[in-house]
Amino acid sequence: MSIPSVRLHRDLPGGLRDRIRVVLVQPSHPGNVGACARAMRVMGLRRLVLVSPARAGVLDDPEARARSSGAGGVLDAARVCGSLDEALADVTLAIAISADTREFGPPLRDPDAACAAAVDELLNADAHQVALVFGTERTGLSIADAGRCQLLCAIPGESDYNSLNLAQAVQVIAYELRRAVMRRVPEATGRDAAGAADARGAGAGGAGQGGGGAGDESDEATAATVRATQRDVEQFFQHFEHALVRIGFLDPAHPKKLMARLRRLFGRARLEVEEVRLLRGLCRLIESPQPPRSQLPRSQRPVSQVSSSPAGSSPCRSHFSSDKPSES
Repeated sequence: MSIPSVRLHRDLPGGLRDRIRVVLVQPSHPGNVGACARAMRVMGLRRLVLVSPARAGVLDDPEARARSSGAGGVLDAARVCGSLDEALADVTLAIAISADTREFGPPLRDPDAACAAAVDELLNADAHQVALVFGTERTGLSIADAGRCQLLCAIPGESDYNSLNLAQAVQVIAYELRRAVMRRVPEATGRDAAGAADARGAGAGGAGQGGGGAGDESDEATAATVRATQRDVEQFFQHFEHALVRIGFLDPAHPKKLMARLRRLFGRARLEVEEVRLLRGLCRLIESPQPPRSQLPRSQRPVSQVSSSPAGSSPCRSHFSSDKPSES
């Protein structure tokens, strides 16, 4: 059975497309950069970011322009960053693409599962941004760069020969991501951002529809589950590392693999905005310890710890105190 061309070729919804970026770390060959731009453009992706490319002016290199084969708009709009942290600053889910696993690296997924996770991330909140991170042509992603990501994706191949050209790898992952998006977005809205909203509503089972009260609760729930950006998470890790040194838990001279293990732990947790704030508050308390509240002068204690009950009435007790009222 033939497939009508109007169904075969469809545009990615702008509301999702504009929140996906392809990040190339230290690409060395202008031709590969151009070929990646072509692979992206065919699959509907437009945002290309280069991290410390080997050649200055690579985006205007004649070979890059020739290999882009009409996808010059992707090169024109591409951004060059000095570090991976800069490239991922506002990203909430970064997926490292590599043929090899990493010790203490992020959880490994195949392309189908990784791209499904990317679509879930995009549909969960409009503020979420996804990055597909590819390493240099010769050595791929470093352990440190892979550790900056929350998922690791490997394209399965032969056990003795599984390394793809950079542009080929971009093509495979971009195609899988396109398929994952199109499975979730209704065909009728495939040309605009409304499709993303329709898919999000369907995934939530219609929650939040109806009266204003239900809608307000849904909005609050969505706001409470917004993932922290890469910038916020990295600032937390720096703060956390300093706090661990402060209490002697981490020896800067012999750190071993403690921070790598902790990165993997928190990476699996997928920290939310409020959780990062909570953890940084804990770090501040570690750096500047305060006496227990029970040892503070009465005038400085929280109201909950100071009995203001009228004479003869039962004093208020904490949920964690014994059943026997404390004697004053």
